[in-house]
Amino acid sequence: MTTIARSVILMTLLAALAPHVAAAQTVGTTNPSPMIGPNAAEPGAASPTVTAPPPTTPVEPAAPAVTEPAPAAVSNEPSGDEDRPSRHRLMFGVDYTLYLPTDAHTRDRFGSSWSSLGLGIGGVGQSGKNSRWSPEFNLVIQTKGDNHVVMAPIGLSYRVHSGTMAAAQPYTGASLGLLVVDLRSKEDDISSGTSAGAYGSVYAGVSFKDSYFVEARYYAANKVRSFDLSGASLSAGIRF
Repeated sequence: MTTIARSVILMTLLAALAPHVAAAQTVGTTNPSPMIGPNAAEPGAASPTVTAPPPTTPVEPAAPAVTEPAPAAVSNEPSGDEDRPSRHRLMFGVDYTLYLPTDAHTRDRFGSSWSSLGLGIGGVGQSGKNSRWSPEFNLVIQTKGDNHVVMAPIGLSYRVHSGTMAAAQPYTGASLGLLVVDLRSKEDDISSGTSAGAYGSVYAGVSFKDSYFVEARYYAANKVRSFDLSGASLSAGIRF
């Protein structure tokens, strides 16, 4: 066979095989080989591994900050009525009184100085306020020979304190009341008997720790059974 004939046969075979080769290339491009691995889409392919996120701990809301109130300022000064002890209750005790009558006729019959130890009524310390009303009762007994006198002022007193909280508490005051008297004077032919008159007094004193006191006072009284019982007194006492 000549070279020309061989060439013609080869060309004829190539022309016959060309359509088949083109078709095979098209099929390879349209249908790629299946993927192997987690991204394969065909049935039977291995499922991709999914890693669950770690559990999270819920975060509780922060509690609101609590601010403690600043402590109130403490003052050393007395705050008024609340800081002062109350002495409105009726108090009893013992009083010693030295009484000096001012009338000459009275001194002549009963003596120039009378002393007595007896029951005391009424508070002596400061109250919840700088001033107060309180009852008062005093008793003076004097004997000279066959004569005697018993004098009991019973009244209402108004007392004013200095307003300080010191242990020694100065005070002043005044009182009015009924003067009950029992006296006997042999020289004046006056037999024993009880009579009454009126009195007023002014005074000044010092109380200590709401229980003790010393006091100077002047009594002005009307005449009882012809005797003027006015006079000055010095007293000291204790209350329980």
